[in-house]
Amino acid sequence: MRERRVGTLSMGLVLIGTGVFMIYSYVQSQAALELAVRWWPLILFLLGGEVLWQAYGPGKNTKLRYDILSIIIIFFIVLSSLGIYGISQIGALERLRGMVTAQNFTLQTPLEEIVLDPSVKKIVVEPPQSQLTVRIGTSDQGAIYGKAYVNTDSRENAEKLVTEKIVINRKAGDTLYIGWNSFPAGNGMGSHANLGEQTLLLPGNREIEIQGGNSLCIIVDELKSNLVVDGARVTEVRLPGSCDVETVAFVRNAGNLRGNVQWNTSAKSMPASGQKEEIKGSVLVGQGAHKINIISDGDVVVNKVL
Repeated sequence: MRERRVGTLSMGLVLIGTGVFMIYSYVQSQAALELAVRWWPLILFLLGGEVLWQAYGPGKNTKLRYDILSIIIIFFIVLSSLGIYGISQIGALERLRGMVTAQNFTLQTPLEEIVLDPSVKKIVVEPPQSQLTVRIGTSDQGAIYGKAYVNTDSRENAEKLVTEKIVINRKAGDTLYIGWNSFPAGNGMGSHANLGEQTLLLPGNREIEIQGGNSLCIIVDELKSNLVVDGARVTEVRLPGSCDVETVAFVRNAGNLRGNVQWNTSAKSMPASGQKEEIKGSVLVGQGAHKINIISDGDVVVNKVL
């Protein structure tokens, strides 16, 4: 009489079935993990059918043996089945699939207009962490557009993540505050979206204050008021040769003043800031009827363009 451990037949059939699933998923371009999760209860049917068939089926030529290895095999099959069930119930499969199939997409964020009524005298900009270009021109209204970097499983889902409104506008008295919204998190662990380079269009006839920022580029087409930049790490200013602007920058070292212009520098005491001394640099284009004041711990670059 032959002797066989319980679970060996089921284990063999599971291995064969796994191979069939993988071949089928490759040929049909379907996810093998999804097929396994969908048909996992068959494992328990196989194990239970094997035990019942050997115990009550026709013929007594085979004797089932329940030793420690048999128990380990049974527990392995049962626990694997319960593990697959748990994964499917808590949604971990979708998150895992999102991490495995995630791709990188670069999308253009939609153009958003910023309506400025005549009561707005001052605009305060709170930049995002990404690079920001502020273009100051002749239009009496504002607008914002840019890029978004999205990591998710399809372009369709990527576009859904960037449909939210990008700009947050808050008005207090005669001051308009402009900030950036964050993107919602995706459904899977591998899904997320981040702001890329942003471009903000503003009129040159309002007072403008920019608070902070990592990388800031200011392109002046026309400036008929004053501009303040406070706390940006790197600030670049591009001025047309025909403008009438004086740029004044306060930095840590004279080497922080850069560009294709000639800086006039002097040391200036700043006791209120906790520092003994800062470097003051100034650049005059035209008569300097309007001011650009920059306070920075990093570089300030001023380029005069034709």
